[in-house]
Amino acid sequence: MAIYTFGMLNQINRTLFLGMDVKAAGDIDSFIGLDCQDPHISRCSISIPDLGGVIAVVTASNSVDYLKMMSSFQPDFNLKIYEGQINDDHLLTNINKSNYYYQFPIAVKDTVKIYKLARNQLTIPLFRNPDDVSYSVVYVGRLVDIHSFYVGQLVYQQDTFENFTTGNPNVLMNFSFKVKYFGYNGPSTTLEITVFRNGNTVFYEKYFEGNLPPTTTIGALGHSATVKYSTFKIYTYGFRVELLCAGNTNSGPIWQRKMWRKTRIMTPDQSGIKLH
Repeated sequence: MAIYTFGMLNQINRTLFLGMDVKAAGDIDSFIGLDCQDPHISRCSISIPDLGGVIAVVTASNSVDYLKMMSSFQPDFNLKIYEGQINDDHLLTNINKSNYYYQFPIAVKDTVKIYKLARNQLTIPLFRNPDDVSYSVVYVGRLVDIHSFYVGQLVYQQDTFENFTTGNPNVLMNFSFKVKYFGYNGPSTTLEITVFRNGNTVFYEKYFEGNLPPTTTIGALGHSATVKYSTFKIYTYGFRVELLCAGNTNSGPIWQRKMWRKTRIMTPDQSGIKLH
């Protein structure tokens, strides 16, 4: 067991400890702790230095890390963002020069967030308020990973509501959703997806135990959309929905379609996993 201590200022009184099996750290050479919990600070910066190896910056809180696009970066950077654990199952995204424009802004969840970078340096603005990064505003090509805070963990704090808009009712966007993961515990667990256009609802679907989501892409042309996951304080494994935003056409770019991952519907019993 290796325990890393991140030295914070004494007056903060929130020294961050990270304990893990050495094998769980993988190829990471150094860990850096970042404390952004001070309520008087609305933003932080994830600064990953180039120390000649693989560096990971770790934040720990019950708040979402909202990331804004960095102003500069090296051409060969490759940033991996993990939620909770450092493995492929908990990899939120892998950002590089070819896809960074479509990724931001990003919402990183779970109590522990890990930002991993190899032999490079990078600074990313981090905020607590989604409005500070215009998180709800979409643009052509944007890819959004919408999920509950503790997705994949059996807890009762999974309720989620997120809304997205073009910022102008006259600007329309193809909101294309694909449900990647739906955890339910009886008929009370629901997932609702809605698309609006010109003040009207043009798409609405409510998924639950008796009406599971399809494996195909769903959605419609509109100026705004919402995703709501309700558990009524019943333990579930949460949910995950991928949103692709395309221009005012009937289909999105080919490169977007290739980014879909396998869908799975999870019941409260781990043995009840269904792959689609």
